[in-house]
Amino acid sequence: MTITKATIRQPAGNELDFASPTQFRFQIQKLPEVQFFTTQINIPGVSLTELVQPTPLTQLRLAGSDLTYEDLNVTFLIDEQYRNYREVQDWLKGLGFPENHTQYNSLLTENSDRMPRSTNRGVQTEPGKVKPATPDGAIYSDATLTILSSKNNPSVELRFRDVYPKNIGNVALNSQDTEVAYLQADVTFGYKYYEFYTI
Repeated sequence: MTITKATIRQPAGNELDFASPTQFRFQIQKLPEVQFFTTQINIPGVSLTELVQPTPLTQLRLAGSDLTYEDLNVTFLIDEQYRNYREVQDWLKGLGFPENHTQYNSLLTENSDRMPRSTNRGVQTEPGKVKPATPDGAIYSDATLTILSSKNNPSVELRFRDVYPKNIGNVALNSQDTEVAYLQADVTFGYKYYEFYTI
């Protein structure tokens, strides 16, 4: 017989503090201007595929093995020179190279001092292993979402691996607005996966 005592299961110490939606810090290596002005971000949901096994009676539902991560959505204030907005657009233009192929080449070679993997990520040292056709280190950037405690100390980190922008929303300018509402932009990022780390 199992005996359950409420006093044993009760959280101890600071585990009774609840998470605040306003205490966070977002860092992304490739977009330093965006990380400073971030006002809103989501912790993406994760879903697991489900397998259905047919039977003569009720179908059996079984846990699958494929995880799907939702997109990472970030909202940031736009500075007066649109530097942070252009940072994201330049990254998107490099990936899509709408004008010419040199835009993609520029994406691979820029910021090599800040991103040393941008030119050597594809280099293989083990024989028999296939390497990417082009070094792809500059295509992606790792990102970190730091959750702060009630005393503004880092408590949990979410580390996103191989982040890339999927789209940036439009910016509406309106000369008839009577109150100044500072411009914001919404960016949607894709990534491979993310993990929680306790600090």
